[in-house]
Amino acid sequence: MLMLRVTGYGAYGLGVIALAMLSYGWVFLGAAISLIAAGTLFLAADKVLQVLSEIRDRMPIAKPSEHPSDDSAVFKGPVRTAAEIDADLKRLGAVRS
Repeated sequence: MLMLRVTGYGAYGLGVIALAMLSYGWVFLGAAISLIAAGTLFLAADKVLQVLSEIRDRMPIAKPSEHPSDDSAVFKGPVRTAAEIDADLKRLGAVRS
């Protein structure tokens, strides 16, 4: 996130230089506005990432399961055999026709 902040302030600096060069001609006005806008966007992105990191750091850490054999993530519905599934597919095929 330091790189976003450095890039943002660098864009601000270049935007100020481009504003100072307006005495040489109006051709630098577009570059100055673009650089200042880019600096604002880089600093805003840095702030967003900083807030998201703080939110992530304050979230509670999930406690690991006491029993390593606990399969809580596995579906515990009724188990069907391949023959039952095949019979259902044939029945559905007959209904479709």
